[in-house]
Amino acid sequence: MGNLQKKIILPLTKPKSALEYEKFYLGDFIEKLLLFDNVIVKSQRLNEIGYLINNFGFDSTINLLQNRSIIFHDQILQIGSFKLENAYLIGKCRFEIVTSDHNHHLNRSLQLIKNTTDLTSGEFKKLEKFLVPLVNHYEDQAHVNHFIQFNNDILNNTRTVKQSLSNKIFQVKNVSVEPENIEFAIEKLSCENNEYLFDTNIHHFLDITAKEKHSIVLQSLLSFDSMNQRFLEMQNYNSLSGFKDNELNIVDEKIKFLLSAVNNKADQENFRRVINLTDLPDFNNISATEINLNQLLEIRNSDELIHFREWLCDINEASDEEIKEMITSYRIKVGNFISTKIGKGLRLIFSTAPDFIIPGLGVTIGAVDTFLLEKILPNNSAISFLNNKLPSILDNNTNV
Repeated sequence: MGNLQKKIILPLTKPKSALEYEKFYLGDFIEKLLLFDNVIVKSQRLNEIGYLINNFGFDSTINLLQNRSIIFHDQILQIGSFKLENAYLIGKCRFEIVTSDHNHHLNRSLQLIKNTTDLTSGEFKKLEKFLVPLVNHYEDQAHVNHFIQFNNDILNNTRTVKQSLSNKIFQVKNVSVEPENIEFAIEKLSCENNEYLFDTNIHHFLDITAKEKHSIVLQSLLSFDSMNQRFLEMQNYNSLSGFKDNELNIVDEKIKFLLSAVNNKADQENFRRVINLTDLPDFNNISATEINLNQLLEIRNSDELIHFREWLCDINEASDEEIKEMITSYRIKVGNFISTKIGKGLRLIFSTAPDFIIPGLGVTIGAVDTFLLEKILPNNSAISFLNNKLPSILDNNTNV
């Protein structure tokens, strides 16, 4: 089993409809490529590919796929509620599993790429060759097991259901109701139709209609579907998956502890803190035309990036001032060395005989300082990555 912390699964687009998206999360895309060895894209009809081709170019996209930096999970698997006439009057509900045939779904997704790009027939065949092996799906029985888990949760985990109801009441009505004050009971009426009957007292705390009460309960129960899907993703890909903060309290203390232990938000927040404390732009506020995708893929394989990730794990308790000191003290250390007798001697040698020491580089002091930084001085690889390699992805000359 691989290291869980080296993989992450997440969506890269905000859906607009079943076939369209309204936003590509470019900042997340760059950030995750830098922080994780493998990025599993929770895809929506593979429309991320169209964005990559249209913004980074065909060759860069193929390079990304050949590099196997990302793989795609493109499959529908969710639990939905089935409408029953007047069900809200008696607290009745019915759930069903919604899934898709992998091959049929994949073919439709590939057709969508063809319709949203200007690829030639040859280019599309090349894309298909590298993309299809990277599109994964759950095993055949996953939908059955997923529903069994959902059924067990809503029938047997009353304490967690109450917490979910408390969360949903606050979200919908902005009213705080403690879980221990909520009464809830549910039984299964039909195994064949997956029909249930529930009873709860949440209307005692809220001014709501029977329909609103029914809706709150359904949404609360379906939150288990969302939660279990994340666990299924983690199990299937041996990876991290994103959890919202308000989801952590709808599981018992043992599971809460587990989620906190694998929560990957700390490294990402530290990364953003470091970016904000340097002169680098926020990757969430730049366009694809400003990013050199090929250079980004190249630095993903560097030793400096590995050290940079390790460093991010070590600065959880550091203040902004302490992080600034870590970065600037390294630069000062370099500057102080250049001011010493040895440093001045090296500078003189480089200035008077540049072709002998660094052929073709020239005599500018900046070039010498860079050479010292990269080749001679003992350096902190994490800070070197931050100062030198990371800014290089903002040169977009080779994207297209």
